[in-house]
Amino acid sequence: MSPLRISTALTMTYLGARGQTRSQMKDVLHYTDVEEDQLHQAFADIQSALNKPGQPYKLYMANQLFGEKSYTFLEFLATGLKHYATQLAPVDFR
Repeated sequence: MSPLRISTALTMTYLGARGQTRSQMKDVLHYTDVEEDQLHQAFADIQSALNKPGQPYKLYMANQLFGEKSYTFLEFLATGLKHYATQLAPVDFR
């Protein structure tokens, strides 16, 4: 796992966090001085820059989100798709 992949995974997790968990993640990941949409757009921009056409390489990153199938995810789904090009795979965690 690369540092970029770990950072992206944590930021995707932060996207879905709420309440005390979100607050703690924001502090630990040092996201306190950045606007929410700018944060996720920055990660999208990094991935886009690494995969610009004409580069002598192609970077493939696997992004997959898993969520409890009985839970309704709203904002999380649209933002995950917009910034991380991933959709949620419903899973029965019970």
